[in-house]
Amino acid sequence: AFGNASGNTKTIVSNLLEDYEEGTHQTAITMSTSGTATLNTSFDRFSYTKIGRLVTITGNPRIASVSSPVGNMSLTIPFTALAGQTDELRAGGIMRYYDNSAGAGSYSKPLAWAIQEGASAVVIDNTGTNGNNLAPAASDEFYFSISYMTA
Repeated sequence: AFGNASGNTKTIVSNLLEDYEEGTHQTAITMSTSGTATLNTSFDRFSYTKIGRLVTITGNPRIASVSSPVGNMSLTIPFTALAGQTDELRAGGIMRYYDNSAGAGSYSKPLAWAIQEGASAVVIDNTGTNGNNLAPAASDEFYFSISYMTA
């Protein structure tokens, strides 16, 4: 039993934690339209913790090189996102992006991220240019902590 702020006592029904996993995932970056972006092999992994259906990933992938990248960027995720009845399982948020070529005072940029139902990647989009995408460059970095549901 435990107490809450109002002084009520509740009894916890015994639930076993049947699915717990933690590890690292080697991610890869792709561009939605054309071109390539290659991650630095020393910084191409992120950590994950999976508790039941909830997966949380954290990381700092860094871009090593690019070749005419166009479109949204995507990073692979360790577990495929759960597909739901409607849109209730979509996940999204904002991450920090370090734009090494932006110039003084403009290096850190907020980028939006989204994981659709049944997807195996997180899609990254520029939040500040109304649909125009940020062109990644060598030495740019992602900083994130993302949670989503899996099967």
